[in-house]
Amino acid sequence: MRNLWRRLLSLLCIGMTLMVGCVQVMDDQPKLDPQEQSSFFADGIASRPLPDHIIAADPATWQVRSASKHDATTSDEVYLTGRVDGEPVDTLPALLLSRFTYPELLHRGHERFDVSCVPCHDATGSGNGMAARRGFPYPPTYHSDRLRSQPLGYFFVVATEGHNKMPPYRDLISTEDRWAIAAYVRALQFSQYADVTQLKEADLNALQESP
Repeated sequence: MRNLWRRLLSLLCIGMTLMVGCVQVMDDQPKLDPQEQSSFFADGIASRPLPDHIIAADPATWQVRSASKHDATTSDEVYLTGRVDGEPVDTLPALLLSRFTYPELLHRGHERFDVSCVPCHDATGSGNGMAARRGFPYPPTYHSDRLRSQPLGYFFVVATEGHNKMPPYRDLISTEDRWAIAAYVRALQFSQYADVTQLKEADLNALQESP
């Protein structure tokens, strides 16, 4: 038994010696501390200014760096709130359509949806995004009867104000982009539940000929 304890003590000593001898290469590499002088940059300062379009870590200071320049110069209630008399509107605001064509709006909506919405809602809007599959509450599918029957402004309002577990994106996504996302959500709904009677004859023939 005494020999066993001696062996264990020897192994412990060897282990501690090896740990002390470890070299933290990354910690010892050349680096500059905050506010330290540097000859590398023209202004002689090691700390660099923050790039544009970033979001502060403190939620209290979140700001939309890419917000439309028009947001502060308009009082259009429909455009800013998505509501008329407290109820979500069912059409896109005229102010928005004066700036974008429908294809431009949907292209922008698709792009912004992929960035901000796909992690939870997935690319088709079915609510099976990667965040949900890894423990976040599953959002409802856009393709339910309940959400297909909602007016277009409803999706803008939810993106703006949040709903249930979804946080508000008013300060993270510009007004124009929230409308673009809402328009793209409606297009997603149509793509998954299209009424064939609304298709053009050429599109209907192509659908019938497809395998």
